Amino acid sequence: MKTKLIALFISLMFLSHPMLAEDSKNYVLSVEGKDYEIGLDGSVVAKTKEGTDITIGLKRKEFSTFTKDVVSFEHRSDLSVATTDIERDIHQYLTASALGTLIIIQQYDTLNPASLTELMLKQLSADDLATGYTMNKSDFSRTLADGTVMKGLRANLKHKNDDVDLQVLATDSGDGGIIAMTRINHDMGAAEEPIIERFWSTLKLKKQ
Repeated sequence: MKTKLIALFISLMFLSHPMLAEDSKNYVLSVEGKDYEIGLDGSVVAKTKEGTDITIGLKRKEFSTFTKDVVSFEHRSDLSVATTDIERDIHQYLTASALGTLIIIQQYDTLNPASLTELMLKQLSADDLATGYTMNKSDFSRTLADGTVMKGLRANLKHKNDDVDLQVLATDSGDGGIIAMTRINHDMGAAEEPIIERFWSTLKLKKQ
């Protein structure tokens, strides 16, 4: 069990290392045999063979779809998903914003993760509780877009003006399964909430 929990501690390290924005002009557009350097949300003026100037822009989609093994979900396109094989039969997918909004999925090939929700919530909230936060938790469940039911815990952490929401949900279907964990500080701004909302509304699981 200790080995499996190491991954959660490693995951939280990502919170102190924000995902970096794209540098300028990291892409090359080729128009009729001529290359033009361009950055995201930038534009270039290219010339056609007939000598006509055309303006070409490059934009990133607001959301991208991550698909791996039995898991798929949509995430904000400026955030990346880090994948880690913790052990041969445990795989982790993590994305975190610069403001600390966090999504962790752990995929277990042989272990039923339903028994881990209480332990994972404890680890996710340990640092906050040690610094004076109070926690209210309750049983919670979600029915995913594909009909899968995930059950576990939802907790609210409060301290002065901080309001943190934690969700730890798992499948319960014998050997193997998924545990999904999210964390958001609602005081970090409304722009963070769609990250969590989009994740839960688009999360889909294939049968293992």
